[in-house]
Amino acid sequence: MLQSGLPLPVGRVGLAIILTRSFSLLWLFLESAAYAQRMRRRARLGLGDPIVANRFTLWSIWTGALACIPLFVLTLRVLGVLAEPVPGEPLPGSVRAILLVLGSAGAAALGAGWLAFFPPASYRRWVAARASVAL
Repeated sequence: MLQSGLPLPVGRVGLAIILTRSFSLLWLFLESAAYAQRMRRRARLGLGDPIVANRFTLWSIWTGALACIPLFVLTLRVLGVLAEPVPGEPLPGSVRAILLVLGSAGAAALGAGWLAFFPPASYRRWVAARASVAL
């Protein structure tokens, strides 16, 4: 079921697997973004903590970054431009593009996840100050 050298499922079943991964992550992103919006509204009304509202926003950034990865791979697979790397030859453009998206999405997810769960005091002060100015 897996192609040698490239851990991507192949064929129609492979596309269905990638689509399922994409759908579940996209759904998680949409739900967390909608809840982040509701929390920001509550924080503006004084019914919620701005730090918690910001954590929901960071969580939605994290899930959005993760959702980009399989969606990008699925797009390349459907367009037929995803090529398997040949040992000893330079990486094809599609593999370089995947590595770029993986790196970018990974960096966004890492930054948002770190700020959501381990925010430094200076970041918490900045979020609280922004919320008090917005009121």
